[in-house]
Amino acid sequence: AMAAVAMIEPGQTVIIDDGSTAGGIAAHLAELRPLTVITNNLAVIQELSGLSGITLIALGGHYSKKFHGFFGLIAEETLRSLRADVAFLSSSAIYGAAAF
Repeated sequence: AMAAVAMIEPGQTVIIDDGSTAGGIAAHLAELRPLTVITNNLAVIQELSGLSGITLIALGGHYSKKFHGFFGLIAEETLRSLRADVAFLSSSAIYGAAAF
């Protein structure tokens, strides 16, 4: 998580996905304020909500208890309209050039 945090500069917009690895970054973001954080990860939303200097954009959609995140058309359409400087995305498998 610390190597990932080293890529972030104050004032940037950061996307963090629903993965537990990407979610581990959230605990270190307070020291980089101000930031805008875009996420579908419930743990990240809970970690960062209410912190001054953090603009939090929570992607809506259908909540998945299994993945502790929000998914579906609402999340996709919202994300399509946003831009970020850095994105932290995790995958469970890599096959050739594809990540799943």
